[in-house]
Amino acid sequence: MQKPFTRKDLASGKIHVLCKGRWANADLYLFQQGQNRWVIKDFAPCPPFIRKTWGRFFARREYRALAKLKGIPGIPEFSFLLDDYAVCYRYIAGGTLKDTPHETIGHDFFVKLENLVIQMHARDLAHLYALRATADAVMCGARTVEISRTVLGNGGEKFGKLRL
Repeated sequence: MQKPFTRKDLASGKIHVLCKGRWANADLYLFQQGQNRWVIKDFAPCPPFIRKTWGRFFARREYRALAKLKGIPGIPEFSFLLDDYAVCYRYIAGGTLKDTPHETIGHDFFVKLENLVIQMHARDLAHLYALRATADAVMCGARTVEISRTVLGNGGEKFGKLRL
């Protein structure tokens, strides 16, 4: 698959910081390329030891997990590795569940969230915070749920054991 953009392209496009990672965490950027918006989870700004070990490992792990979940509605699309230190995927517009007023959440929201998690489990993956943190559940209107950020797996691929 040809990459939609490279690290060089970031200098010529519209880029916005979504979240600055602390010491060993990736920075999250929103990158506008033409009509498409992308999330870039980038470990390149981390200290060299972290970037070349932890960062490389987690960027690849997240890319493999997103590839394994490809085709499930609610999972970010078109993921790719920008380089050894960054994973990219299409931006999902919406607000977090944490920041959404309770009265605007549709009655079927949690049923859809449960269905999404069941589909992830069917592919031997689980979202690290899907059931305990509200920052990763993205509200796309009152009746749609999407999951973003880190996913973990328990297949044969160095994802570790699934713990619930």
